[in-house]
Amino acid sequence: MPGLGSARPATAPPRRLRIGRWGHGLAVRLPQGLSKLLNLQAGDELEVRLLASGELQLTPTLRRSRLLLSAALQELVQPQ
Repeated sequence: MPGLGSARPATAPPRRLRIGRWGHGLAVRLPQGLSKLLNLQAGDELEVRLLASGELQLTPTLRRSRLLLSAALQELVQPQ
């Protein structure tokens, strides 16, 4: 995701995550380090897509984009 800052690597090494149960559905837990790196919090929404390659793509929703835009605008107004 461009715009998250230069401290974040362009890619991260693959990780194996275990699928667990959540009610009648299934869930995958994100490790704390990954969620911190991506600045994700409980309640954030992700869009999931199944790619032709069989891979899953997770993308923060518009709500998340607005938060990033707000932070970027604040940095322009009050540079560190």
